[in-house]
Amino acid sequence: MKYFEKGFIQFFTDLENNNNKEWFHSNKKKYETFVKKPMFQFVSDTISELQKLDNEIVIEPKKCIGRINRDIRFSKDKTPYKIRSFAQIYKGEKSDPTPVVAFQMGAKDIGIMSGFYNPQIERLKEIRESLKSFIPQVGSKSTIMKLKESASKEYQLSI
Repeated sequence: MKYFEKGFIQFFTDLENNNNKEWFHSNKKKYETFVKKPMFQFVSDTISELQKLDNEIVIEPKKCIGRINRDIRFSKDKTPYKIRSFAQIYKGEKSDPTPVVAFQMGAKDIGIMSGFYNPQIERLKEIRESLKSFIPQVGSKSTIMKLKESASKEYQLSI
């Protein structure tokens, strides 16, 4: 199923060049049509697919999708809107979620991430212990260098 149309990319391209309240309010219908509704459907369908793998994932798409408004209170960058749409799907409580799958999409980039974000201390200790069985010498300089090297390689995704 096709979720995002050319209007999605065009909206974020235009927003990047006109990141102000007046422009956003005059283009809110485009946001609703090309960004908000397709993102909701994409996240909803992704949750359904993930539930086939893990039936303990019980979350509403609305709770997964980030707001387009930026928090500018303490930021030097005072542009009011994010130039990407973002969602994270997790099971558990938001204060201590189990693994997260996240998506970030804008006019210039797409990101697909997974892992743990900000786990509580006990869960962090569990993660580190489980990694030791997969990666000998976790924390050693040579292991860290290998991880950095593999993370720096670029991969292209053809759609």
